[in-house]
Amino acid sequence: MFLASQLSVDLKTNILISGNIKQQTEQSLNNIKFLLELSGSSMEAIVKVNIYMRDVEKDFRDMNEIYKDYFVAGEEPARVTVQATSPLDGIDIEIDAIVFC
Repeated sequence: MFLASQLSVDLKTNILISGNIKQQTEQSLNNIKFLLELSGSSMEAIVKVNIYMRDVEKDFRDMNEIYKDYFVAGEEPARVTVQATSPLDGIDIEIDAIVFC
């Protein structure tokens, strides 16, 4: 399964949630977790993650601090992180995932 890019939006209201990179990372990963559980899967089934960040140099450490809490140490999926500007103001991160079903 390919899970399209998730960002810091409340999936119930479709309202963008701005905030610092930690808050945005947490919301994005919570969205991924919610969508996977809704489809009968889980975070453990993720095999690859792509992360698009507005400022990798400035925010990588803070993003990674939150990211690691969503995966078992040593069993994290493959990950690519690239710098990319979101067309949406206030959005500093987007995350997509490939999931083994």
